[in-house]
Amino acid sequence: MLKRFSVSQDVCPVCKKALATEAHHFFSSHVTKQCPDGHYEKEQHPALEIPVEVLKQ
Repeated sequence: MLKRFSVSQDVCPVCKKALATEAHHFFSSHVTKQCPDGHYEKEQHPALEIPVEVLKQ
């Protein structure tokens, strides 16, 4: 069975709420996504080319 491509929002693994996006600068591609309740943070840095995920407890 083929999986369809879907555009979905990133969600917090703890509370399943959508992450809020914050861009650091207009010309920067460094983006931080955070859980509204502060459980989880996902950071995309262009030099690393992978997301850095932090689970706060």
